[in-house]
Amino acid sequence: MTCAHSGGRWTGVQCQHCRSGPIGYRPVPVPTVYAATRDPDLPWGYWLRSSFTDDQVRDEDGNEWQSIRHALWAGELKMTAPLPGWFTEQMELLLTALSVAGRRVGTSPREIAGDLFEGGFAIRAMYSSWLRAHGLTTEGNGAFDDVLTDKGWAVLLMLKVTREDDIFSAPVGKQTLDLLRSRDLVEIANPTVDLATLPCIFMREEIASTPAITLIDRSKAGKKMPLVSTIWSTTFGHTRERDRFYAWLVARTDRWNAWAKIAHRGAAGLSEHLLSLYVSSVDWCNPVAPPALEYQPAEAQA
Repeated sequence: MTCAHSGGRWTGVQCQHCRSGPIGYRPVPVPTVYAATRDPDLPWGYWLRSSFTDDQVRDEDGNEWQSIRHALWAGELKMTAPLPGWFTEQMELLLTALSVAGRRVGTSPREIAGDLFEGGFAIRAMYSSWLRAHGLTTEGNGAFDDVLTDKGWAVLLMLKVTREDDIFSAPVGKQTLDLLRSRDLVEIANPTVDLATLPCIFMREEIASTPAITLIDRSKAGKKMPLVSTIWSTTFGHTRERDRFYAWLVARTDRWNAWAKIAHRGAAGLSEHLLSLYVSSVDWCNPVAPPALEYQPAEAQA
């Protein structure tokens, strides 16, 4: 392709300054000192040595890491030891942020903040600064317009080839992040209840682009016209808050029929009832801790 920055020469790839270029070409990372000692076309960590007995890897200084991803997180990025159940989500967020930086068309910082950081523009700005501090991105056309560097490209390659099996072929982006943030719901649900047989079920939805939970009555759905009714709904400020409350609901699926009867008498009555139960599930000896999510028998609840 040609552009003002290429001096009119055909380069065949995307210009990192104006981000123009034919769709389908890989991004051309901004060169940094990383290329002086590493090959940026290979996944980050290709120089590490693996163990014959387990998945651990060893770096050139003799440090041992649980995996290549741990070597990146704790060794290269100097982050603290990852928390169980949280590490995969953070790695996927990093992969997504780097993929956005390598896109052919610039993306609005506020759009990214809304998609990846649940509307937190300040968090988005901090994350952008963190990426640049570690040389994974550099400034593009604006203060928060991140452009991929050669080191960032190498890290992106590594994160893509080391994804977990259940999301390996999933698209990189918000859809997979939402899946990771809520995939533990199946593990906490009451195993004695088949949701497919319940006439009324709670669902996560978007109402006017706002995260919400609705209670759907499908008891009157006909075979020819499967219409359902929304008998109760509530909205949340952020997706994570919505998913946390939904997890609490899923742990109590054996109460859904009784709660649906309350909703049929009046939506406000169900809101008051659920709020009372949710507050009662908080451990007031440790009020900072979230309400218990483990399954509880119906007789233990109101």
